[in-house]
Amino acid sequence: MLIASTAVAAVVLSGSLANAGTGEDVSSNWFRTPAISPNGRTIVFAHGGDLYSVASRGGRAVPLTIHGAYETRPVWSRDGKHIAFASDRNGNFDVYVMPAGGGEATRLTYHSAGDMPSGFSADGKSVIFESSRLDDVESALFPSGALSELYEVSLDGGTPRMLLTTPALHARLDGDGGRMLYHDVKGFENELRKHHTSSVTRDVWLQDIESGALTMLTDYEGEDRHPMWSADEESVYFLSERAGDFNVFKMDADGGDVQQLTEFEHHPVRDLSGAGDQLVFSWHGDIYHMAADGEPQMVPIQIAIDGRASAVRTSTQRGGATGFSVSPNGKEIAFVVRGEVFVTSIDFSTTRRVTNTPEQERSVDFAPDGRSIVYASERGGSWGIYESTLADDDELYFFSATKIEEKPLMKTVAEAFEPKYSPDGKKVAFLHNRTTLRVLDIESGDAPTVLKGDTFYSYSDGDHWFSWSPDSEWLAVDFYNRGRAFVTEVGLVPADGSNPEPVDLSKSGYTDANARWAMGGEALIYASDRYGERSHGSWGAEYDVMGLFLTQDAFDRFRLSKEEYELQKELEKKRKEDKDEPAEEANAEDSEGAEVAETEEESVEEAEDKG
Repeated sequence: MLIASTAVAAVVLSGSLANAGTGEDVSSNWFRTPAISPNGRTIVFAHGGDLYSVASRGGRAVPLTIHGAYETRPVWSRDGKHIAFASDRNGNFDVYVMPAGGGEATRLTYHSAGDMPSGFSADGKSVIFESSRLDDVESALFPSGALSELYEVSLDGGTPRMLLTTPALHARLDGDGGRMLYHDVKGFENELRKHHTSSVTRDVWLQDIESGALTMLTDYEGEDRHPMWSADEESVYFLSERAGDFNVFKMDADGGDVQQLTEFEHHPVRDLSGAGDQLVFSWHGDIYHMAADGEPQMVPIQIAIDGRASAVRTSTQRGGATGFSVSPNGKEIAFVVRGEVFVTSIDFSTTRRVTNTPEQERSVDFAPDGRSIVYASERGGSWGIYESTLADDDELYFFSATKIEEKPLMKTVAEAFEPKYSPDGKKVAFLHNRTTLRVLDIESGDAPTVLKGDTFYSYSDGDHWFSWSPDSEWLAVDFYNRGRAFVTEVGLVPADGSNPEPVDLSKSGYTDANARWAMGGEALIYASDRYGERSHGSWGAEYDVMGLFLTQDAFDRFRLSKEEYELQKELEKKRKEDKDEPAEEANAEDSEGAEVAETEEESVEEAEDKG
């Protein structure tokens, strides 16, 4: 598939001159993950997917990588001669190392998990990195990509060695390698979420390497992260939200006497790095440098580079689709790549681009007649539902169409996405404000609520499942029952909105989800973890496929062989006939009796007349 995309031919950027901590708006250059050299003279940072080097006082930045892949998280070796960083140039993120002044990068890790460097060993001969590979056999942690382990790998390459089986992010060893600072991860939560307070917020820890003893240095209910050693290694610099927005703090190495060093507002301080008592960090897209006893100063950075590509670039995409739908006739597939809707032929190498917008599209679905597709699009600052239709009656397929008309079906301030056509093509079910399920009547525009928003909590986009019945009258849904979040039951709601309270079909108390209709609408199949092996440490269990039958006949067809089913049907027919026969005989006897009585009555009347 060929996709045309635009590229910037030349870039000249400079840091904003807004005063630090004032909260005034600044030009967002989006310089990220700065790392200051051991002598405090040079800063390496990430911008636009590449690494750059600039003097700590600012000036023109020099590119260290010019690659189509994404480079991030640079860290300096202790002697200042090397820089380790993460790059996805071979698929997922791996650890690479290169000369500090620029040059060829050497790949150090080769695992399918993402690897992120956090520092160098005390002797400078290996790189310490985080990776979700495989927990120690004795670990009781829930096996999740959110809970990584800590490893080190030699600069000469080879098999990495595990240092900790528990998550230890942004780990930093002291000068002799006897102690290590890091922040933990207790559960799944996006690291960019702001003002988060819960039982899984990150805290700063200290490990004694020789004994393995761990000391929890912070216990604030919010976020504490990115610890750094001071020059004398008797204090620790770290980021915390304990005073509002993320700022730089300092505390004793035993966890006492916390002092706030910066007072930025409205936006969080990110990516703290240090060399002795020289600190750098990013705030609202710019990089700041400060001495521990001084005020933060924005680093003015100029980037002047020629683009790596022409204004229009043609590329072949062989992956990365974020959603797809097969046409009813099975001859074409609609899908979303890089936020645009495309339709491709099954039999031919022809692909048609349907949308061409600066905003994102997703969740595409074919109409039952194959002449329309519906999708969600983020336009005007809000997600809405849009429909594209073949405009020429003589054109049969999207992939070969010359005329396609688009119109909005649902465009409001509220978020509306995840559209799904009903089997009769007259309605579209969609999510309103991420949790409420509504059904749009395409002709009238009415969109009643069919499932209330308080029955489900959306944790990430696309996690709310619903499925149309074949007759377009019902929707099978996932919902939380008895007030328990993250443990779903399979429910049923009418599509006309007459009863937005779901009927609980699964009733297991375990996680039941993703119901699909089967057997012509007489059964549902869904996933359930009620019988699977369970994790002892946290969430997680094995799932099985369950069947839920809505009619006795569907259950019989499933559990009986064809022979048994046919015999049972004949037996049921015979029993019905046998049951009906006595009633027919009784009716016949009653009729005969009535005729006899009538004859006798007539004889009596005749005798009386003769007398």
